Amino acid sequence: MTSPPPPHPPAPGPRVRTVLLIVAAAVFVLAAAVAVAGVFAAGYVMHHVHISDRQADGSERVSFESPWGSLHVRSGEAATHLDMRVYPGATLAPADQPSAFAHEDLGSAGVRSANVAIDFGGRHLRVSAAEFATTAPADAVIAFYRKELARHGHVEESSTSHDGVKLTVKITDDNVWLAVIRPWQGGTRFFLARVQNAAAD
Repeated sequence: MTSPPPPHPPAPGPRVRTVLLIVAAAVFVLAAAVAVAGVFAAGYVMHHVHISDRQADGSERVSFESPWGSLHVRSGEAATHLDMRVYPGATLAPADQPSAFAHEDLGSAGVRSANVAIDFGGRHLRVSAAEFATTAPADAVIAFYRKELARHGHVEESSTSHDGVKLTVKITDDNVWLAVIRPWQGGTRFFLARVQNAAAD
């Protein structure tokens, strides 16, 4: 003897249908809001981020601005925040020649100077770095930077690979001056860097 088929569940009443319609509408509105926000976010990023914006002088710029912070990178132009003099007569090392410091992770292909500024989380980071070339002997450049860096504090001196000399003034981990000097192809190459990481004003 077969049992009768189970009764069909009752059709949702008007109240249940109303709730389902409200939930479906809320999901649709939420999805639409996310899509619109995504479009605005993408538009904001596209409007405020400029990558490889090459200038007439050959320098490149990357900029990003947001309510939470900013990033600005300028490569191929004079390092503007070194806070130390460049050895008299020295010039920025040509970007189309090998770096004298690539093996020490200081130089990089095609870039001989950079200014980086980052503002985020109440901090203000500035890094300036550049590689220079001069026909002067390395001993003269080293003597110059011993005196130049001594204006900022105690100079620590150490040897590097490939006959280089590293001069450092480190006030704190967030406040550093650096000069690395080495003989190069009958003259001298030197790498200067300045790092400042402080609370934003």
